[in-house]
Amino acid sequence: MTDAQSIYSAAWFEQILDAMSDMVLVKGPKSRLLWANHAFREYYGLSNEQLRQLIDGEHCDPDDTLQYVRDDHKVFQTGKNLDIPAEPVTDANGVVRYMHTMKSPIFEDGKVVRQVGVSRPVTDTDLIAQMSKHRAERKESTESLRTLVRAMPSAVVMVDASHRILACSEEFAQLQTTLFAHPITIEELLEEDYADRLEAKLPLLHDIDATMAGGQPPRRVESVSPAGSAESWIEIECRAWHDASGAISGSVAVLYDVTRQHLDQKSLLQANDELSQFNYHVSHDLVAPITTTRGLLNTIAEDISDARYDELPEMIDMAQGQLLKLNNLVTDLMILARADTASVNATEFDLATVVNDISATQLMDCEPDAVDDVELNLEVSTLHSDRTRITQVMTNLLSNARKFRDESEDKPTISVSSFRQDDHIVVQVSDNGQGIDPELSDDAFTMFTRGSSQHTGHGLGLYIVKKHVDRVGGQVQISNHRKPTVFSIRLPNQPRPSS
Repeated sequence: MTDAQSIYSAAWFEQILDAMSDMVLVKGPKSRLLWANHAFREYYGLSNEQLRQLIDGEHCDPDDTLQYVRDDHKVFQTGKNLDIPAEPVTDANGVVRYMHTMKSPIFEDGKVVRQVGVSRPVTDTDLIAQMSKHRAERKESTESLRTLVRAMPSAVVMVDASHRILACSEEFAQLQTTLFAHPITIEELLEEDYADRLEAKLPLLHDIDATMAGGQPPRRVESVSPAGSAESWIEIECRAWHDASGAISGSVAVLYDVTRQHLDQKSLLQANDELSQFNYHVSHDLVAPITTTRGLLNTIAEDISDARYDELPEMIDMAQGQLLKLNNLVTDLMILARADTASVNATEFDLATVVNDISATQLMDCEPDAVDDVELNLEVSTLHSDRTRITQVMTNLLSNARKFRDESEDKPTISVSSFRQDDHIVVQVSDNGQGIDPELSDDAFTMFTRGSSQHTGHGLGLYIVKKHVDRVGGQVQISNHRKPTVFSIRLPNQPRPSS
């Protein structure tokens, strides 16, 4: 501590500043008032306790305050003194006078943490006349921009250098209503600091500050999560706005709801990826059994020519197996095509009847020790959905349960249950078979993904399941991977309109 610091207290320095006829004030970040001397307090008609943390007095012209905020921001950003030849300052009685003001930064550890401003009345009448004209032009320009922002059909917000909202469109207020899940009006938003509440829901400050620094941030898309609603995507474009003098005074953000475009683009990219996979896998899986079968037929022909018949039955079985594999692939492809192109026809049907019919058909093709029945635990038996699609879904899931049973189980079991959950019906297919590898869980319903490394087939079964469930407005997931393996299908409780 220096000798001066030990001798003179803060009160002593305040007495010195209070004795000055010039107005002296100290501001913190975002133009918040921290302290003012007697001349300033008398001019504003406020005590230090009343003015602390204000940006400006209620009696002051908001457009004049914009100039103060802009100049304060410049001092904080540049760390340099700012000489303002004449700025309008309104006293407690509503009288506007022009002041020559010098604003200077106060540093701590090399960073601007506060600023001090010293103002005294301007006596040059020509300068006062000139600045009065500029003030009127600035007010007109700012009000024109406010009017434009308020009238915009998109979500638009106009802020000053301290992030205060100066104007916004009805669509912007509606967007905030959606994000916060309660009504928010334009009047509530005006003069609010964007950082206080809104930034947490829709981050804009980085873009706003970039424009205030003279930059032009690129358009970007922000993911937002409205309360109680599905995720949405907002495209953000921020640009600086200038007052009549050409100085940057704030930022305007224009927000576009691009959720539909985003989802469409995502679907298109997914479709392109699936098409690439489809071309590769199908071409391979079609050619392989044909090539193998041709080789077997050539060998069979040679053996017949040489009168060697011992291995013919085995090779014929192998050829039939390859043709069956090819037939299964073609069948799956035809089912997949119908899943994408067929309409959705919602009807009322009995789930127990569907499951029993599927089970009876599958048992004719199963080995003798296969599960001979399916246990039904249906709290809800009548479904309102597309019977054909649900039949295909249950066929695939029950077929997998039979095909991939665990040979070590004394009693293989398959069960189908249903119950209500909120405004949906949940149908679950469970079995005590081999199960699904947990590491494949995220990709189980994608094209050409097999449930485990031991599974045969083309990897289309669960992909087809998801296609059908999606088309009827439901969701499907693996609720449990092993012992039991449980697939859960969540369906709307009401019929979906035909499409």
